[in-house]
Amino acid sequence: MLLDFLQHFKWHNEPENVRFDDSKMLVSVAEKTDFWQAKHHNYIIDTGHFFHTHRMGNFGFVLKMSVEDTLAYDQCGLMLKVNHENWAKVGLMTENNQVHSIASVVTIDSSSDLSLLHMDSKVTDIWFKMLKKNNDYILYYSIDGDSYVKVRQFYIPNAVPEIAIGAFFCSPKRSGLVVGLEKVEFF
Repeated sequence: MLLDFLQHFKWHNEPENVRFDDSKMLVSVAEKTDFWQAKHHNYIIDTGHFFHTHRMGNFGFVLKMSVEDTLAYDQCGLMLKVNHENWAKVGLMTENNQVHSIASVVTIDSSSDLSLLHMDSKVTDIWFKMLKKNNDYILYYSIDGDSYVKVRQFYIPNAVPEIAIGAFFCSPKRSGLVVGLEKVEFF
């Protein structure tokens, strides 16, 4: 059961409203939440919700999320943190109110970048997967849970043996986004 599996997870910036139904955890995302860093502009945002656990060694991780009624810049997905200055995320993001994108951000030494893959239509269910081998990471997404598309491969230098891994939820422009976390699995 999902609830049993999640008992070892904890929150960074816990949202006010988290509830469970028979099959998923539902997160009501707070307004003005995001993760982004631009050290060279003295710009660091660390207000997003991050539900995570810690893991050592090489491993794989997959999660499934469901979302409806997204508006501009709403986001949810998979996040990993080596530390506050070095982290990555891959998620579903709405750029405008019509089309979803797969957004990936890699932050090294407090400098974030952004890469977008535009999708043909809005989706309501989406899977994200990460593979970690030493300090190398590969991020994927899937719209059916079977066929995964590689989004990003990257290296984080000077990584520590244990990283934080889990789901993130952000809504920089509004309140009211509700995201379902339906599957969390290590392999």
